[in-house]
Amino acid sequence: MSGEEVPHIQYITWFGKPAYGPEISPKQREKICPAWERAYHHYHDRKGMDMPYTYKMIQKSRPEGTVNQSFMPWASLTSADFPAQ
Repeated sequence: MSGEEVPHIQYITWFGKPAYGPEISPKQREKICPAWERAYHHYHDRKGMDMPYTYKMIQKSRPEGTVNQSFMPWASLTSADFPAQ
């Protein structure tokens, strides 16, 4: 993400077959998804996990617009910069 190499482990299903490819597709590295804001809020802000790669990507998408209509574009409004609970 953001031109950096990120850790990747290929997922193997319970019956021993790979579910996804052996590497992260370079075509998808810069794709920004509004759902990442919600995941970041939950795992970083609430659970205290370090998520540097996710943070870099959501900084590129704030505030959201209407480019990606897969999700309602309100994640920045409902999840960004809230204190941990």
